[in-house]
Amino acid sequence: MSNSNDRINRRSVLKSLGIAATAVGGAGVGSAQSGRKVAKDEVQTLKARYTSATLRSTVEERTRDVITQLAEAGYISTASVDEFDLGEAPEGARLSARDEEEGTGVTAFRKDGKTTAHIMISKDTDDYGIGLYVQPQLDRSYAVVYSKADETQTVVDPTKDVSTQGEVVCWTETSCTNDECDWFCLNPGSSNPQCHAVYTEIEEQCCDEGIYGTNCYQQGTNCNCQ
Repeated sequence: MSNSNDRINRRSVLKSLGIAATAVGGAGVGSAQSGRKVAKDEVQTLKARYTSATLRSTVEERTRDVITQLAEAGYISTASVDEFDLGEAPEGARLSARDEEEGTGVTAFRKDGKTTAHIMISKDTDDYGIGLYVQPQLDRSYAVVYSKADETQTVVDPTKDVSTQGEVVCWTETSCTNDECDWFCLNPGSSNPQCHAVYTEIEEQCCDEGIYGTNCYQQGTNCNCQ
C-alpha cells in the first residue's frame, strides 16, 4: 500500500513562512500571472461547487453504470453508492485505489483546454482497493481497482465493453500543467527573494486497452511541479 503522506497536497515554503505570493516579484510577477488568473479562478470555483450538500446527488446520478459494473464483477457487494464512504478524506488532492484510507475528496484541473471538477472516492476491502472517480463537466466516471492478491490495477469504464478489450496493460503517469498552485522563495525577506511558481501535476492511470487504444484515467492532482 502507498504511504498516505504521498497524497498530501503539500504547501510551499512561501506559505509556511507567512509571505503573501502577491507581495513578491512586483509588477513582473503580476503580469506573468494575469494570463492564467481566469483559469485558476475557474478551477477554484469548481472545487467549491461540490460540497457535502451536493456531492451525494452528483455521485449517485453519474456513477450508476460504473457502480453496477463493479458489483457485477464482484468488487463490491451491491450496486449502490452506499457501498462508498462519502465522508471527507484526509487532506489531499489525490485518492488512488492503493490508498488504505476511505473517504471522498474534490479537486479540479485543466487538461487539453478543458476544466473539470474531479471527485475522488476511496474504498478499501479485504481483497481490493477501489478508487471511484467522477468528472461532471466531462460527463465521465470510472473506477480503478487494485487487487491486493497480485498487485495489479484494473480500470472499470462503463463506456467500454471489457469482453472485447483483449489483454490490458496499465501503468502510472504524471504530467505537469501550466496552472500555478503555489509559490516558494529561495531567499525570503531579502531584496532578491528569487520566487518561483509551483504548478499542478496530474497523476493518471494509463492503459493499453486493446481495440480501444491507449487511454488515461486521472486519479488526482499534486502541487509539486517546478
